[in-house]
Amino acid sequence: MSSQIAPSDLITLAQASEILPTKKTGKKVSVATLKRWGSRGKITLYDANGLKVSESELRSKFSAKIIAAGAQVPLSQIAEHKIPSRTPAGRKASIRIAKLRIHSTGQYFVKLSGKCYYLGKDPAQAEYRYREKIVEHYGVNPHNPGNTNDITVTQLLDRYVANALATTSPSWKSKKEAYYKQVTRHAKELYGELAAEYFGPKAFKAVRDAMSLKDRRKAYVNSLCMKLRRAWKWGVSEELVSESSYRRLITVGNLEAFDSREVQPVPQELYEATIPFLSGDMSDFVRLLWLTAARPGELLTLTPSELEIQGDYYIYRPRHHKTARKNKRRAIVFGPEGIEILKRHQPKEASSRYFPNWSDVAVVRNSIYRACDRAYLQRWHPYQLRHAAITRIALEHGREVAQATAGHSNLVMTQHYDHGNLERAKKAAGLSQPNPPATSPSSFIEALEKLASLKDRGILNDAEFLAAKSKLLQQ
Repeated sequence: MSSQIAPSDLITLAQASEILPTKKTGKKVSVATLKRWGSRGKITLYDANGLKVSESELRSKFSAKIIAAGAQVPLSQIAEHKIPSRTPAGRKASIRIAKLRIHSTGQYFVKLSGKCYYLGKDPAQAEYRYREKIVEHYGVNPHNPGNTNDITVTQLLDRYVANALATTSPSWKSKKEAYYKQVTRHAKELYGELAAEYFGPKAFKAVRDAMSLKDRRKAYVNSLCMKLRRAWKWGVSEELVSESSYRRLITVGNLEAFDSREVQPVPQELYEATIPFLSGDMSDFVRLLWLTAARPGELLTLTPSELEIQGDYYIYRPRHHKTARKNKRRAIVFGPEGIEILKRHQPKEASSRYFPNWSDVAVVRNSIYRACDRAYLQRWHPYQLRHAAITRIALEHGREVAQATAGHSNLVMTQHYDHGNLERAKKAAGLSQPNPPATSPSSFIEALEKLASLKDRGILNDAEFLAAKSKLLQQ
């Protein structure tokens, strides 16, 4: 025993245990625990005379006699809560979190303080209710215990969407906003307050199941999940989450999608039958889409100041289009029929739009739907016009011309829009048939002389003569 302290500053271990709560549970510290801390040097113990008891003495075989004599602890050390915690230095105190389990009845449940809370049979709803119970029981979210470096799922998705929309052209922004809302909606509802670092495969599957509840096509659900994974990939590049959090999400595969439907061109007969049931402005707009193979969003923002006149043609180079972010140029050519339509809608000011009444492609789509319903026709949407126009141009003038009209950088993309392979196969099958016997030169000359004599006598006019002559040449 080496040092001494005034007995008035000391209290017994029994008194200390009453006023000293633990940092972990808030309950009082037992006398046995205080003795053990003293033997390990965590607190300083004194005997009844105020003399310090060394650690070696406490660990010796005589320590029992010293403790029995009445070990004491300084009141100042207890009042200032200087008792060290059990957690080693440099390491965070961990909380053992109750796990979500499944009952033999098929219901999910969690056991907290000896009581079972049943959360239903739906995995997504059970996971959400489980998070609520955990936060309510522990007082804080144990998966995100106040660390400012941990970003939540909602914060990560909001930043990712803002970054994606910053590089989107204004004509596509409204459509992209609606799409990203579908991507992030269920993840925010189920795991919005969860730390993005702890968003794992099970949570991802629960979000995917929630996306599938509305009878969406599996191919569409897979595209939403792909965008959701990309948010974590972007988070890794911005050092918001670790690389392992993204790799965990990659382990979740796609749904088996056998229901994917390819966009088909609208048949010309269906297109022509729908036109009379559209309003004047809308029918002209749809005709322009048919003639130019343009995207609807590209023509909605068209103004006279953006047109370039080159001879008998108008050239339109939209500033905002689908591939503008890739620094690709786009040129839309209006021929005589398209120019005539534009002249009918010429605005008073050069900066005004030709079609100012519509600001979204959804208005065009709904107008076409209503016209099809009034005419008792099968519904089709405006993007089918682009497929139909590219297919028509490819059949008449070749895929190179169709590529230039569509604004594609390579023929591979044009092939996705060209649906004329069946027509080409029919034409090839017809060419493979044996040709009929050709007309002899003498009979051809005699038939031509008869046509000329009929024209000279006034029986055939010029148009009828040319039609008969072309038919004769075909034979």
